[in-house]
Amino acid sequence: MTTALIEGRFRGPDGIGNGGYVAGRMAALLGVQPAEVTLRRGWPVDVPLGIRRDGAAVQACDAEGNLVAEARAATLDLLPPAPPTRDEAAAATRWFLASPFTHSTGLCFVCGSAAPGGLGVFTGKVEGRPGMAAALWHPDARFADAAGSIAPEFSGPRSTAPGPSPSRWRPRRSACCSAASPGGWTAASCRASR
Repeated sequence: MTTALIEGRFRGPDGIGNGGYVAGRMAALLGVQPAEVTLRRGWPVDVPLGIRRDGAAVQACDAEGNLVAEARAATLDLLPPAPPTRDEAAAATRWFLASPFTHSTGLCFVCGSAAPGGLGVFTGKVEGRPGMAAALWHPDARFADAAGSIAPEFSGPRSTAPGPSPSRWRPRRSACCSAASPGGWTAASCRASR
């Protein structure tokens, strides 16, 4: 059995890996896109977990054998909404940074405004588009893979976590679409599906 580690800099809540980053790492370990990732509990940072293949799935287990995360190939049948405009995404980012819903510590790897070397994805609601969240993001080249695209472990966080937001508009299930290239910008849009 091999092991994998989520470094402390990829944190979400204190002592736990960011859920989106963990999902992206699991998808990368699976080696197939698209992937469905289920997080059973928080992955503690700086603690190696055992990685095993179980049929078509990849599983991460703690030292006691408890399942922490699982990834398997997925088939997507989504009708994503029209993406927000650059101005809508910028306004959503401003809403996030000005809202009382931003992280109190600001150290989350994805959306922490005080996280050194973090992704800096500040996702907020899109005005006039209920259930939609977006962010204006300028990806740094250090988040690219060998082909120059955003690496899977960094794609998961920006498109799966709508950020700390009021539950009245947070999608319970979402269809997300986004596009990014290092040095460019992206607007990730999510809308609740029923």
